Amino acid sequence: MAAPNKKLAESLDVLTALQGGGRRVFRSDELTRVHRERLIKKCARGRQYAVVRIVLGILRTLLRRAFRRGVAPFPGAVALAAG
Repeated sequence: MAAPNKKLAESLDVLTALQGGGRRVFRSDELTRVHRERLIKKCARGRQYAVVRIVLGILRTLLRRAFRRGVAPFPGAVALAAG
């Protein structure tokens, strides 16, 4: 049984061959169901990763603000403890 990355590479090769003439839109019967599902699954993972990065970026910003507000009254205490 072929490794998942080799299966995806095969599907990408098929897609690249179809895009050879500069085409970007294809009929569903030009790709087999297996290739189509592999490519869609790969694209969905990429989108999920992008969404997760955006959400984490927003949360990081919000948490930094909350942390700074909570720590702001104690800068002298931190300096004394460090020194």
